[in-house]
Amino acid sequence: MTRVPLRDPLAPVDAVVTVLLSLFAFLMALFLVVAGVGLATHGSTNVSFAGIGSDSTCTVVDNDGGTVSSYSSSGTGIRPAEGIVGRNRDAQARTASWEVCLTDPTRWEQVAARVEPVGTVLFVLGSLLLIRRVIRIARRAGLFTAPTASRTRQLGWFLLVATVVGPFLAAAGRGVVLAGAVHGLHWYDELTPPHLPYALVVVALGVLTFSRILRTAVPLQEEVDATI
Repeated sequence: MTRVPLRDPLAPVDAVVTVLLSLFAFLMALFLVVAGVGLATHGSTNVSFAGIGSDSTCTVVDNDGGTVSSYSSSGTGIRPAEGIVGRNRDAQARTASWEVCLTDPTRWEQVAARVEPVGTVLFVLGSLLLIRRVIRIARRAGLFTAPTASRTRQLGWFLLVATVVGPFLAAAGRGVVLAGAVHGLHWYDELTPPHLPYALVVVALGVLTFSRILRTAVPLQEEVDATI
């Protein structure tokens, strides 16, 4: 009887990670080429990546009655519903967010405005690289081995720490820009609430739990290997 070879269980996630990393590398290379050509020919560039290369210092803040509110004759946070076809005369429209930009920012404010977009890119890139490392060690050492469990635990802790700390850093960056644009605001006003991505927190805890399962299965796998 011919034994059917087992399929690689890591192949689907490996393919997705490979595509995403290749796309990221392509975009970075394209950005560097276009930016380099612009700097060489014109002394400046009109392309940006995660806020890098852009001259604008802007941030987006929710208009939910929190740090920044709009005022009009209709009341707090209410904007005229201009441009809405078929609007009833009693209907009102509320802006969901504001884009706040500084015309003469300091170097610190320019850096603060880029904390959130750069942090998002680093989070995605770091997650993909750590997942790739887990896949490689799992294929080399095996799924139920101590190295695989260790790398999976490192991935889980990275996801958890970045998911919890990242929103506070992004909020602090937004706060610096808002404090420079709106009188009476401070850089720490955006820190509460931090708007944590709770779904990602659950995912990080799930990865940590899976690493514990792998670590628990290591002695069982070693016992099976010893009896074969």
